[in-house]
Amino acid sequence: MTLAPIVGDPKGTLTVRLFAKIAGAASYVADDYFEFTVTIAACVPTISTTALTVNPQVYLVGDASQNIAFVPFTFTPACDYTFTYTAFLVADSTEGAITGIPVTVTNLYTTTNQLAIYTNDAADIDTYAIRVKGTLNDDDNSNTEAQINFSVDVQKDCNKDTLAINAAVADDVYYFNDGDTVFTPTWTNKFTGCPKTCTYTQTSSATGDIVTGIDAATGAVTVNTVAEATFDKVDTTITVNCVMDDNDSSTA
Repeated sequence: MTLAPIVGDPKGTLTVRLFAKIAGAASYVADDYFEFTVTIAACVPTISTTALTVNPQVYLVGDASQNIAFVPFTFTPACDYTFTYTAFLVADSTEGAITGIPVTVTNLYTTTNQLAIYTNDAADIDTYAIRVKGTLNDDDNSNTEAQINFSVDVQKDCNKDTLAINAAVADDVYYFNDGDTVFTPTWTNKFTGCPKTCTYTQTSSATGDIVTGIDAATGAVTVNTVAEATFDKVDTTITVNCVMDDNDSSTA
């Protein structure tokens, strides 16, 4: 005989009687039995998350979707319980829903236990604190919940940066002996802080150079000349070209 209590069975002490019946007899012998008691008590689980730590995750904006897998929680003894998993965004020690961030829940309630990271938006660059909580379907005990915490660091990837001209420098008039005059174009980058290198070329009917310097990081050019005989009333076109240091295919 096997007794197999399941979740939800009443707890307490039961009296069990085993009756005997002679082979071929129509009924059991009423006073021929073996009696014993069975106590059904709550199974008190001990949850373990040992060795289940998820390492800090690093993700570069624009990369393919990156899965975060965690090993299912375990508990002892082998009670008839199962875990339900929930994922949270933790901010200032407060658990919140995972919404509006580049971390999504994919298969959290299956045996694969995965979350995923993906974004192509530089505005998502940040460090996120994630918590995965496992809860047992056990109403008899208080020790039914465990959690693991890990971080997701979303970073820029200067190799994927893009560059575009935001505002060109308007045509202007330079007067001799005005000294240094700086002309600064402005640029639009996908990411902030990725380095670029800028150079210039000058086109003019006159021979010589009115540019005395360029800021290679910003593309700002400095104009200064006193060569009135050479450049008086001469139109000069200055072209600034910038190339991303880590993505030389992006120029403007």
